[in-house]
Amino acid sequence: MKCNLSFIVVVILIFSCCSSKNYRKLFDKLFIEQKKIFPGYAGSAYYSRSQAILDNDFKELLNSEFDTLWMIERIAEVDRSSYSIVWTSARETVIYYEVRRAKGIVLNKGKYDVFNDNLKYTVEKFDTTKLKDNEGIVLGAPRVFISMISDKKIRTYYFRDKEL
Repeated sequence: MKCNLSFIVVVILIFSCCSSKNYRKLFDKLFIEQKKIFPGYAGSAYYSRSQAILDNDFKELLNSEFDTLWMIERIAEVDRSSYSIVWTSARETVIYYEVRRAKGIVLNKGKYDVFNDNLKYTVEKFDTTKLKDNEGIVLGAPRVFISMISDKKIRTYYFRDKEL
C-alpha cells in the first residue's frame, strides 16, 4: 500500500513538473522573441514572468483550458519594474502581477468580467498582425510588450508610448 501511494505521488509530481516546464519553455521562447525586438526590456519582462510562475494562481491559469494566453507587460524606464496582466481566451480569470526589484512580486487574481483596464479593450479590438512596432499607440506605460501565445505559437509586439 505504501509503495502504491509513493508511486502515485511520484506520477503526480512528474506531470505537474512537466506542465510547468512546458510553460517555462514557452516563456523562454517568448523571451527570445522579445529580445529580438527590444533586448533591454525583454530581460525585465522575463524576470517578472519567472517570479509569477512560482505562484499557484498563475500556475492554475496556465493549466486551464484556453486557445490564447494574452499578456500585457508594462515596463518602467527608470527602475525596470513591471506591471503585467494575463488572461486567457476562456475570459474567466485575470492575473495582475507587479514586480519591483526592491519589494518582490505582488500578485492578485480577479474575475475577467470586472477587469477594468483600458488596454484590455485596445488589445482585443485591434488586429496586432497588421500593426507595426513602435506605432505610437498610448498604452499606459513608457514600454509595453503585448504577447499572444496560442497553439504553441508566440506572437509578441513592443510599443513605446510617445514622450509627454
